[in-house]
Amino acid sequence: MTTKNPTVTSFCQENDACEPGWQWASHTGCKTMAQLWARTDMLPEWRIWIATCDNVCGDVDMRLFACWCATRIPAPSGGRESVAAAIRLALGLMTAAQLKAIHAANGYRGDAYDFSDAASTYRVCAARLANYAAQYAAYYALHATPASRRKAHLRAQAKQLILLVGNPFKETK
Repeated sequence: MTTKNPTVTSFCQENDACEPGWQWASHTGCKTMAQLWARTDMLPEWRIWIATCDNVCGDVDMRLFACWCATRIPAPSGGRESVAAAIRLALGLMTAAQLKAIHAANGYRGDAYDFSDAASTYRVCAARLANYAAQYAAYYALHATPASRRKAHLRAQAKQLILLVGNPFKETK
């Protein structure tokens, strides 16, 4: 049996957890990250942070989460097509070259992202680093939401993440 279930202490140290998150985690009494992840009282933003740390969730799950987040904001010209292409890429149904061609057809050139517009959120879903794409898409989608609905939106993101990845620290056989 293999496990990728570190202790809460080692995970928080290795990933530079924020002070409030570190204190909350240490006061829960959970010894392992699998136990911590299973808690229902974890703040949604902490769950998203944990999931997007290196070696927690797979690239496919993180890309799909990024795409889901991107669909929560208004679509720029060619945006929905870019997200659909990113989903196909994540699932192995298209090549990176085909994705580049779709981006080019929608007026996008190169690997740089302009983080000031919604179009970048759609393009970043196909970024080389899936964890970064997930973090960026979740952040942008949250901040593109009216302030009065942000908490509900953040909870929806965390719920979608749980649906996609389950408990990423659960032991596997």
